[in-house]
Amino acid sequence: MRLLHLLLTLTTVNAASWLTRWADDADCIDGVRELEVLCVDDDLVVADAECTATKPSTTTSCMDTVTKIIDANEGDDANNGTEAFPLRTLRECIQRFGFKWSSNKNSPDEQLPQLVCALKGGIYNDEPSTPLDSADHLLVRPYDHNKVIFDGTDAFWDVRWARHHTFEDVVTAAIPFTRRPE
Repeated sequence: MRLLHLLLTLTTVNAASWLTRWADDADCIDGVRELEVLCVDDDLVVADAECTATKPSTTTSCMDTVTKIIDANEGDDANNGTEAFPLRTLRECIQRFGFKWSSNKNSPDEQLPQLVCALKGGIYNDEPSTPLDSADHLLVRPYDHNKVIFDGTDAFWDVRWARHHTFEDVVTAAIPFTRRPE
């Protein structure tokens, strides 16, 4: 009887429980952050039915946001990033306003508002080396569901195309090349 009681005690101590963590790429959007809720038993993910407690919510409220507007056509990087005075490049939004949110400079503080760089519709061709990898408390998204295109190509006008001297299905052109500043 004593062995049965000990076995029963051990199984209840190691019962499955809920683990809640931020979902991958779960940014704070409109004051809500997605959570990943897992049923775990002894550090292993198990079926939800094995957790006897009520499953926690899969969302949580989060901090406010600070939104900076970017417009590739009408913006100017000397502007302040408001609707009336948008920035021109995503790079400027991150470099000027993203200091507080960069994991390489400061650990993100959950009490700070999240920086949102909202891109107006257009073609953004001055963004080839925008440093997205160092800011982890940042959300980049289209402004009001506009169509945003990142195009890293450079236009070349007055180019003379000629058939390749060996391969007749290939055409070539001499194009001057200069490396963009990083």
